[in-house]
Amino acid sequence: MLHKLFWDSFWVMLASELSVAVSKLIDSLMVSNFMGTEMFAAQSLVSPFFGLIAIASGLMATGAQVVVSKSIVKGHFQEADHAFSLALLVGLIIAAATSVVCILFSDFISAIFGATREEPILFTATKAYLTGLSLGTIPLILNVILTPVLQINGDRNRVKFTMFLVAGFNILLNTLTIFVFKLGMFGVGLSTSIAEWCGMLVYLLHFRKQNIMCHIRMSSVRFRTIKGVLMVGLPKATYRICNTLRPLLINRWVMFLSTS
Repeated sequence: MLHKLFWDSFWVMLASELSVAVSKLIDSLMVSNFMGTEMFAAQSLVSPFFGLIAIASGLMATGAQVVVSKSIVKGHFQEADHAFSLALLVGLIIAAATSVVCILFSDFISAIFGATREEPILFTATKAYLTGLSLGTIPLILNVILTPVLQINGDRNRVKFTMFLVAGFNILLNTLTIFVFKLGMFGVGLSTSIAEWCGMLVYLLHFRKQNIMCHIRMSSVRFRTIKGVLMVGLPKATYRICNTLRPLLINRWVMFLSTS
């Protein structure tokens, strides 16, 4: 029983940890193999964006998972619903705000990532990829928050299925946007966004079930539980902040030291 429980939990948590990384990896492979060095440089410059997504999603997902698990063990199912629904709501607000800011200020953010107007092709590609990705900020964050709760509710197969679905759909869409529709870097980012939206839809269909332990109940959100969720998730968020700053700083130094 312990052996089965370990491996069931292992694959679900692996899917949660890799949900953002797999999308980044697929984009990197497609761009580096089929779109040339300069486009790959643009894609690499936007890598801190995935770090920002990981910070927000890791903060809320880790906190929600621990609080929900403790509440269910104690038999406090309503409290579990409060914590989970609050994590989703806060994640949604952060994701929506991030998406709007990245789209409206894509020039400024691209410059922060290291792309300058002195390299117009690189700057345009960086901005286009960032804009395409920004359209999928909401599912990129919420999918990570939803994953551990699906495990708690016993729907592990849906998590594994969705991970492969999103990856396969992302590869298919990348192929279409690069070779058929010729959308360039915007199409690469848009492919990831569409694939993640499809994955979130599959996750949300889980909550139509009645016989689950934790539900989405936005009407039952209690903001007083936010402190507990944030405090539990803070260590992982701090770790991911460092992981985000590292590529950002390295990219800026490389751009500063290198020639075009």
